[in-house]
Amino acid sequence: FEGAKFVMSPPLRDASNQTVLWDGLASGLVNTVGTDHAPFDFVGQKPMGKDDFTKIPNGIPSIEDRINLLYTHGVKRGRLT
Repeated sequence: FEGAKFVMSPPLRDASNQTVLWDGLASGLVNTVGTDHAPFDFVGQKPMGKDDFTKIPNGIPSIEDRINLLYTHGVKRGRLT
């Protein structure tokens, strides 16, 4: 059931998608970075879907990391201005 921690929209992307996403941001093709920030608790809420995958609450916490990630991996690495 550990996978329930990662039920979110949009889903996590693997490393092969990262360059395309950064290039889209840098070129302006993608001009918004968003989140469906929904901090469901793994102990108290995610288990609602233990016997039915469709009932796992969709979302993860971490909105507080978005700006840091964009700055660290975008601006400081020269991918974004």
